[in-house]
Amino acid sequence: MPGRCALEAQSIAIAVAAAALLWPLGAAARGHPALLWGAAWLCLLGSGIALLLFPPSAAPLVIGMLGPLFPAGQLAGAYALERRRAPAWIIPTALALGVLRVGAHGSAWIEPFVGVVVEPLGTLMAAWIVSRVLRRGDASWSAYVIPPALVAAALVDCASAWIISPQGVPTFVLGGWVVVAALAGPPQIYHAADRYLRHQAKLRRHTEDELQETRERFRALTENAFDLIAELDGDENLTYVNPRYEEVLGYPVSAFLGWKPADFVHPDDLVAAARFAAQADAEGRASGLVVRARHQDGSWRWLENVAGSFVTRSGERRWVMNSRDVTERRAHEESLERGRERLEMTVSERTAALRESEARFRALADHAPELISEFDDEGRYTFANASFKDLLGLEPEALLGTTPDELIHPDDQAGSRAGLTYALRKQTAAYRLHRLRHTDGSWRWFDNTGRAYRTPTGELRFVSIGRDVTEAVEAEEERRQLQQHMQEVQRLESLGVLAGGIAHDFNNLLAVILGNTALLESHAESDPESNDRLRRIRAAARHAEALTDQMLAYAGRSVSDLTPLDLSQLVRDTKDLLHAAVPKKCKLELELGRELPAVKGDVTQLRQVLVNLVANAGEALREESGHVRVRTALFDADRAALSKAFGAAERPEGSWMMLEVSDDGPGMDAELSGHVFEPFFTTRESGRGLGLAAVLGIASAHGGVMKLETELGHGTVFQLLLRPTTETAKQADPKLHPHPAQPEAGVVLVVDDDEAVREVAQALLERGGLRVECCSGGHDALARIRGGSSVDAVLLDLAMPELSGAEVLRMIRVERPDLPVVIASGYKRDLAAEQLEDDEVFGFVHKPYDPDTLIGIIREALRATRAA
Repeated sequence: MPGRCALEAQSIAIAVAAAALLWPLGAAARGHPALLWGAAWLCLLGSGIALLLFPPSAAPLVIGMLGPLFPAGQLAGAYALERRRAPAWIIPTALALGVLRVGAHGSAWIEPFVGVVVEPLGTLMAAWIVSRVLRRGDASWSAYVIPPALVAAALVDCASAWIISPQGVPTFVLGGWVVVAALAGPPQIYHAADRYLRHQAKLRRHTEDELQETRERFRALTENAFDLIAELDGDENLTYVNPRYEEVLGYPVSAFLGWKPADFVHPDDLVAAARFAAQADAEGRASGLVVRARHQDGSWRWLENVAGSFVTRSGERRWVMNSRDVTERRAHEESLERGRERLEMTVSERTAALRESEARFRALADHAPELISEFDDEGRYTFANASFKDLLGLEPEALLGTTPDELIHPDDQAGSRAGLTYALRKQTAAYRLHRLRHTDGSWRWFDNTGRAYRTPTGELRFVSIGRDVTEAVEAEEERRQLQQHMQEVQRLESLGVLAGGIAHDFNNLLAVILGNTALLESHAESDPESNDRLRRIRAAARHAEALTDQMLAYAGRSVSDLTPLDLSQLVRDTKDLLHAAVPKKCKLELELGRELPAVKGDVTQLRQVLVNLVANAGEALREESGHVRVRTALFDADRAALSKAFGAAERPEGSWMMLEVSDDGPGMDAELSGHVFEPFFTTRESGRGLGLAAVLGIASAHGGVMKLETELGHGTVFQLLLRPTTETAKQADPKLHPHPAQPEAGVVLVVDDDEAVREVAQALLERGGLRVECCSGGHDALARIRGGSSVDAVLLDLAMPELSGAEVLRMIRVERPDLPVVIASGYKRDLAAEQLEDDEVFGFVHKPYDPDTLIGIIREALRATRAA
């Protein structure tokens, strides 16, 4: 009997130890079915070990103690699989059943009842719960194994409890447990672990999604917040700032990172900022700090700050600081405070001495930046504040008893007097913008607001407040003049483009006229009358050619090579021609600066500008005596001086070389002076009206501007302003093209879309003994060159439809790099060169053709081909 008690005590101890292990394991698993089912199979394994190690008489006691823990673990695992907490009574109940079974060992009905009914019932409940859970769409193979395996385990458990005896457990029962354990244990643990891992992965994804959503929400909140939001590390260095920082303080967001907030705080506010930081460090939160923060432009912005701390997962302490821009509120509060102080002062003064209202009014008025004045019913000053001294240089006391008529501009007197009279008669308000004379003689614009009122004694008064708006009025006038000037420039540019196009096409017509004239002259030598008429045609055409040159000059498309030259020397060299351009009664005066910087220009065209300006000045004087002055100087031009100029779009402030032509003639009014640079506009009885238009075109082509200063009855001044250059003035040598005496052999290809021009060029070249072929366009010319046609030189028109001359030239350079090409154009050489970019050409001829020049340059091209 004592031996049995000892065995029972050992069995109970083993069961208690197993329960003690299973219970915290289940608690640690927190509903993990794999761990709970694993513990259940461990209990079953413990029962098997007991059968092997304990004697047959003691083994049933151990099995009886551990037996109820198997269905308890299975049932708890089933609850966990359903994601429910296992009831707290399962393990204590299983332990109590084990104790009851051991205590009732040998009983005829208690031990069989527990082993055959209760334990299998727990396993069957687990099988039912698992089957219900797995019917929810689980497609795992283990889902079909676990419920039957649990049912089999319940049957084997029932059989083992029914058949167990002191002599041991039959072999087929042990085999049944082995089969059940082999078939049910691994699928259970695998399935539970798989579901757990998948659940954890789902939770992790859900957590990550929530984290990402939280991050996006945080980003959206911070980046769209009205406040300035920043994060600081433990050393109070900024690790994050939202875009509001850049909007309020002007620095880019990256400029704040790594800096301390104190680096941007006004020196006078650093002590308050330090106290704020100490409070936040001690209490974990601080608020109410208002400091000035430095803006990127050097100004200061008022910020109201709130800070709080938090701890990261790594245990690091961080700070979040919210700041709000209260600059406007601060200014408003200060303004309200100042207003409150002024109001309190005014109320106090009025309460203390109501009869001293005039003195108080003077104290307020004298500190105002506006003109404050009062008038009686006859419009005479009864009061003027101290600002009259500051703004107009007038002593206020000297104005008392006088009227403002002497101060107001004559053009504004009638309107101001009428407004004052009306306001006094109707006792209403009046508004007026007029000019007042400063003691230095200048005029200042004032925006005046006034109202009539009656004094306590019934006298009629008018109080006026005038604000100095001179700068605003002048700025508006400057803007209006600039807009007017831009419209004028655009109109002149449009006319220039039109004139240039007409001149270019007109040159093509002149090329036909002059070419055919030259061809006819050789056949009319025996007919003097025909020869004379041909000379007249040629003279008229050359006259028309000069007219087109003037039109091209107006369009800014006739500038040749620009070389450094001395404007003063240019005037000296043209002195005789200038004397001839002015009337005999007029005196020509030259005021030429010495050692002035050179300018880059075309001598011929600048001489044309000088002669035209002097001739116009002499024409303005007509036959009356007067002076025409020509002056050269270095002129420092500011924005205001250049705003009224005509010409180049770029007008940088600074030094300009000036060529000035002035006269003391009758001058011009504003309407007339606004048209002088227009083409075909003239006040002369005879003239084409292209002189000053060409002058403006030449000035623009040289990168210069023209200034006109004139007033009716006070003469006229024209100024040509050119940018100086550091190069030394020099005289350019003319380039001569020698013409060989003997004609050159070879074929010349003439490419021109104008049939008449093409025929003239062919006739002139053939008269010079040259073989000529013609093409009407670029495609035809390229086809001949590519087809192997014998071509030794090309006369190529620059302006053609479809393929331009520049495009044809580039293609010729690909096919025949050594083929000399001569460019023909109605424009001057430099403008044509701009279209050709870096393409190499042999030479250039201007339309209308000069026969000798055309034949000479083509002969040189043929010689170059032969030499190559």
